[in-house]
Amino acid sequence: MTEMRKIRVMQLIAPLSIAGAERVVQTLSSNLDSNRFENSICALVNYRRVDNSFTEAIERQGLNLDKILLKYVLGPGPLQELIKLARKRKTEILHSHGYRTDVMSYLASKVLKVPMVSTVH
Repeated sequence: MTEMRKIRVMQLIAPLSIAGAERVVQTLSSNLDSNRFENSICALVNYRRVDNSFTEAIERQGLNLDKILLKYVLGPGPLQELIKLARKRKTEILHSHGYRTDVMSYLASKVLKVPMVSTVH
């Protein structure tokens, strides 16, 4: 029997703590079928508060977590980092959670030529 190729999904969120959207990302990431999906989480975090309750919880669970540091709400640096990270992880679907990540995912999806999904919380 041949092994099915996994779809690579990247969850994007800009967490400050653990609230509704963060819980969705945490639960979704913990429960995606690992036989079908290779999931990663990209947290856009304030450069002054790199670690917060969300990133700490994700790291404790051992889930794939990358952090992109934000000095400004939006700017070319974080977008370039996201594109580079998505290429490195060979991301096939960007799944954004929140307005900041919606904008960045939209722009990155156009450059990467991959679909994006936005969950409105």
